Amino acid sequence: MLGGFLRHRSFLAGLDDGYEPFLRELFDDAAATADLIMDVGSHTGLYALVASRTSPDLRVIAIEADPYNSAALRRNVRGTGVEVVAKAVSDRVGRSTFRQNLGTIGSSLVERPGTGPLRMLEVETTTIDTIAADARSIVLKLDVEGAEIPALAGAVDTIRRAERATLFVELNPRALAAAGSTGADLVRVLRELELDVWFIDESRRALIKPLDLQRKGNLLARKRA
Repeated sequence: MLGGFLRHRSFLAGLDDGYEPFLRELFDDAAATADLIMDVGSHTGLYALVASRTSPDLRVIAIEADPYNSAALRRNVRGTGVEVVAKAVSDRVGRSTFRQNLGTIGSSLVERPGTGPLRMLEVETTTIDTIAADARSIVLKLDVEGAEIPALAGAVDTIRRAERATLFVELNPRALAAAGSTGADLVRVLRELELDVWFIDESRRALIKPLDLQRKGNLLARKRA
Protein backbone atom coordinates (compact mmCIF):
# COMPACT_ATOMS: atom_id res chain seq x y z
CA MET A 1 0.00 0.00 0.00
CA LEU A 2 1.25 3.47 -0.91
CA GLY A 3 1.96 5.66 2.09
CA GLY A 4 3.43 9.05 2.79
CA PHE A 5 3.85 11.84 5.31
CA LEU A 6 1.65 14.72 6.45
CA ARG A 7 2.09 16.85 3.32
CA HIS A 8 1.25 13.87 1.08
CA ARG A 9 -2.25 13.47 2.49
CA SER A 10 -4.14 15.29 -0.30
CA PHE A 11 -2.31 13.35 -3.02
CA LEU A 12 -2.93 10.04 -1.26
CA ALA A 13 -6.61 10.89 -0.75
CA GLY A 14 -6.94 11.49 -4.49
CA LEU A 15 -5.80 7.95 -5.22
CA ASP A 16 -9.04 6.64 -3.72
CA ASP A 17 -10.97 8.24 -6.60
CA GLY A 18 -8.97 6.34 -9.22
CA TYR A 19 -5.78 8.06 -10.31
CA GLU A 20 -4.95 8.02 -14.04
CA PRO A 21 -6.71 4.69 -14.64
CA PHE A 22 -6.19 4.57 -18.40
CA LEU A 23 -2.53 5.57 -18.15
CA ARG A 24 -2.02 2.87 -15.51
CA GLU A 25 -3.60 0.29 -17.82
CA LEU A 26 -1.27 1.34 -20.65
CA PHE A 27 1.67 1.31 -18.24
CA ASP A 28 0.84 -2.23 -17.08
CA ASP A 29 0.69 -3.45 -20.69
CA ALA A 30 4.06 -1.89 -21.52
CA ALA A 31 5.71 -3.15 -18.33
CA ALA A 32 4.72 -6.74 -19.13
CA THR A 33 7.26 -6.90 -21.97
CA ALA A 34 9.98 -4.63 -20.54
CA ASP A 35 13.26 -5.48 -18.86
CA LEU A 36 13.84 -1.99 -17.41
CA ILE A 37 11.35 0.49 -15.94
CA MET A 38 12.48 3.99 -15.00
CA ASP A 39 10.03 6.06 -12.95
CA VAL A 40 11.50 9.56 -13.20
CA GLY A 41 9.94 12.08 -10.86
CA SER A 42 8.63 9.14 -8.88
CA HIS A 43 7.14 11.20 -6.02
CA THR A 44 6.11 8.55 -3.44
CA GLY A 45 6.62 5.65 -5.85
CA LEU A 46 3.19 4.78 -7.24
CA TYR A 47 4.38 3.66 -10.68
CA ALA A 48 7.56 2.08 -9.35
CA LEU A 49 5.44 -0.08 -7.04
CA VAL A 50 3.08 -1.02 -9.88
CA ALA A 51 6.08 -2.04 -11.99
CA SER A 52 7.73 -4.01 -9.19
CA ARG A 53 4.78 -6.41 -9.12
CA THR A 54 5.11 -7.25 -12.82
CA SER A 55 8.01 -9.71 -12.66
CA PRO A 56 10.77 -10.59 -10.17
CA ASP A 57 13.30 -10.26 -13.01
CA LEU A 58 12.26 -6.74 -14.00
CA ARG A 59 14.69 -3.97 -13.07
CA VAL A 60 12.85 -0.96 -11.66
CA ILE A 61 14.55 2.37 -10.94
CA ALA A 62 12.69 5.18 -9.14
CA ILE A 63 14.26 8.63 -9.38
CA GLU A 64 13.14 11.46 -7.09
CA ALA A 65 15.14 14.57 -6.15
CA ASP A 66 12.77 16.06 -3.57
CA PRO A 67 14.10 14.79 -0.22
CA TYR A 68 10.66 14.83 1.43
CA ASN A 69 9.23 12.71 -1.37
CA SER A 70 12.24 10.43 -1.67
CA ALA A 71 12.04 9.59 2.04
CA ALA A 72 8.46 8.36 1.53
CA LEU A 73 9.50 6.64 -1.68
CA ARG A 74 12.22 4.65 0.09
CA ARG A 75 9.74 3.55 2.75
CA ASN A 76 7.16 2.52 0.16
CA VAL A 77 9.52 0.39 -1.96
CA ARG A 78 11.38 -1.23 0.94
CA GLY A 79 11.76 -4.95 0.28
CA THR A 80 10.57 -4.74 -3.35
CA GLY A 81 13.92 -4.59 -5.15
CA VAL A 82 13.17 -1.14 -6.56
CA GLU A 83 16.35 0.94 -6.87
CA VAL A 84 16.01 4.52 -5.60
CA VAL A 85 18.10 7.37 -7.01
CA ALA A 86 17.70 10.59 -5.00
CA LYS A 87 18.86 12.95 -7.75
CA ALA A 88 17.31 15.24 -10.35
CA VAL A 89 17.35 14.03 -13.94
CA SER A 90 18.67 16.50 -16.50
CA ASP A 91 20.93 16.63 -19.55
CA ARG A 92 24.17 16.52 -17.58
CA VAL A 93 25.77 15.13 -14.43
CA GLY A 94 26.56 17.77 -11.82
CA ARG A 95 24.71 19.94 -9.33
CA SER A 96 21.85 22.40 -9.74
CA THR A 97 19.33 24.51 -7.86
CA PHE A 98 16.14 22.59 -7.16
CA ARG A 99 12.86 24.25 -6.21
CA GLN A 100 11.16 22.11 -3.58
CA ASN A 101 7.40 22.71 -3.60
CA LEU A 102 6.00 22.28 -0.11
CA GLY A 103 2.81 20.85 -1.60
CA THR A 104 5.02 17.91 -2.81
CA ILE A 105 3.79 17.67 -6.41
CA GLY A 106 5.40 20.68 -8.09
CA SER A 107 9.08 20.38 -7.17
CA SER A 108 11.33 21.01 -10.16
CA LEU A 109 14.61 22.22 -11.59
CA VAL A 110 12.42 24.81 -13.34
CA GLU A 111 11.49 28.08 -11.65
CA ARG A 112 7.67 28.13 -11.67
CA PRO A 113 6.08 31.30 -10.27
CA GLY A 114 2.73 30.85 -8.56
CA THR A 115 3.14 27.21 -7.56
CA GLY A 116 3.05 27.84 -3.83
CA PRO A 117 5.62 27.99 -1.00
CA LEU A 118 9.09 26.93 -2.07
CA ARG A 119 12.40 25.94 -0.55
CA MET A 120 15.55 26.30 -2.63
CA LEU A 121 17.91 23.33 -2.47
CA GLU A 122 21.12 22.32 -4.19
CA VAL A 123 20.84 18.78 -5.55
CA GLU A 124 22.88 16.38 -7.61
CA THR A 125 21.83 15.96 -11.21
CA THR A 126 22.23 12.88 -13.36
CA THR A 127 21.08 11.58 -16.73
CA ILE A 128 18.99 8.64 -17.78
CA ASP A 129 21.89 7.49 -19.98
CA THR A 130 24.17 7.44 -16.91
CA ILE A 131 21.80 5.24 -14.90
CA ALA A 132 20.25 2.94 -17.49
CA ALA A 133 21.74 -0.41 -18.39
CA ASP A 134 21.74 -1.83 -21.93
CA ALA A 135 18.05 -2.63 -21.80
CA ARG A 136 16.48 -4.16 -24.89
CA SER A 137 12.99 -3.05 -23.85
CA ILE A 138 12.57 0.04 -21.68
CA VAL A 139 9.58 1.83 -20.20
CA LEU A 140 10.21 5.40 -19.11
CA LYS A 141 7.68 7.30 -16.97
CA LEU A 142 8.72 10.96 -17.00
CA ASP A 143 7.08 13.60 -14.80
CA VAL A 144 9.54 16.34 -13.89
CA GLU A 145 7.35 19.46 -13.87
CA GLY A 146 8.58 21.30 -16.96
CA ALA A 147 12.09 19.82 -17.14
CA GLU A 148 11.10 17.01 -19.54
CA ILE A 149 13.10 18.30 -22.52
CA PRO A 150 16.48 18.39 -20.71
CA ALA A 151 15.68 14.96 -19.22
CA LEU A 152 15.08 13.57 -22.71
CA ALA A 153 18.32 15.14 -23.94
CA GLY A 154 20.07 12.97 -21.37
CA ALA A 155 18.24 9.85 -22.53
CA VAL A 156 19.08 9.82 -26.24
CA ASP A 157 21.54 6.90 -26.14
CA THR A 158 19.24 4.76 -23.98
CA ILE A 159 16.23 5.26 -26.23
CA ARG A 160 18.12 4.77 -29.48
CA ARG A 161 19.91 1.66 -28.21
CA ALA A 162 16.74 -0.09 -27.06
CA GLU A 163 14.88 -2.43 -29.39
CA ARG A 164 11.61 -1.32 -27.79
CA ALA A 165 10.99 1.92 -25.94
CA THR A 166 7.73 3.15 -24.46
CA LEU A 167 7.59 6.57 -22.81
CA PHE A 168 4.86 8.12 -20.69
CA VAL A 169 5.64 11.84 -20.55
CA GLU A 170 3.73 14.50 -18.68
CA LEU A 171 2.44 17.36 -20.83
CA ASN A 172 2.09 20.43 -18.62
CA PRO A 173 1.88 23.54 -20.83
CA ARG A 174 2.34 26.00 -17.94
CA ALA A 175 5.36 24.18 -16.54
CA LEU A 176 6.92 23.92 -20.00
CA ALA A 177 6.33 27.65 -20.56
CA ALA A 178 8.13 28.40 -17.29
CA ALA A 179 11.10 26.49 -18.72
CA GLY A 180 10.95 28.54 -21.93
CA SER A 181 9.50 25.77 -24.08
CA THR A 182 6.14 24.50 -25.35
CA GLY A 183 4.21 21.31 -25.87
CA ALA A 184 5.16 21.49 -29.53
CA ASP A 185 8.84 21.58 -28.55
CA LEU A 186 8.36 18.50 -26.37
CA VAL A 187 6.64 16.58 -29.17
CA ARG A 188 9.34 17.61 -31.64
CA VAL A 189 12.02 16.17 -29.32
CA LEU A 190 10.11 12.92 -28.99
CA ARG A 191 9.66 12.61 -32.75
CA GLU A 192 13.34 13.34 -33.35
CA LEU A 193 13.98 10.24 -31.24
CA GLU A 194 11.91 8.32 -33.83
CA LEU A 195 8.95 7.87 -31.50
CA ASP A 196 5.29 7.94 -32.46
CA VAL A 197 3.33 10.20 -30.11
CA TRP A 198 -0.28 10.19 -28.86
CA PHE A 199 -2.18 12.16 -26.21
CA ILE A 200 -3.65 9.93 -23.48
CA ASP A 201 -7.28 10.96 -23.09
CA GLU A 202 -8.35 9.68 -19.68
CA SER A 203 -12.01 10.70 -20.02
CA ARG A 204 -12.45 8.85 -23.33
CA ARG A 205 -9.94 6.08 -22.52
CA ALA A 206 -8.38 6.67 -25.91
CA LEU A 207 -5.08 7.56 -27.58
CA ILE A 208 -5.66 10.77 -29.50
CA LYS A 209 -4.18 12.28 -32.65
CA PRO A 210 -3.88 15.09 -33.62
CA LEU A 211 -2.41 16.22 -30.33
CA ASP A 212 -4.04 18.86 -28.16
CA LEU A 213 -0.90 20.54 -26.87
CA GLN A 214 -2.70 23.14 -24.74
CA ARG A 215 -4.20 20.49 -22.51
CA LYS A 216 -2.53 19.20 -19.36
CA GLY A 217 -2.18 15.43 -19.33
CA ASN A 218 0.20 12.72 -20.49
CA LEU A 219 1.72 11.67 -23.78
CA LEU A 220 2.44 8.13 -24.91
CA ALA A 221 5.49 7.79 -27.16
CA ARG A 222 6.55 4.49 -28.69
CA LYS A 223 9.59 3.59 -30.72
CA ARG A 224 8.69 2.98 -34.33
CA ALA A 225 8.95 -0.63 -35.50
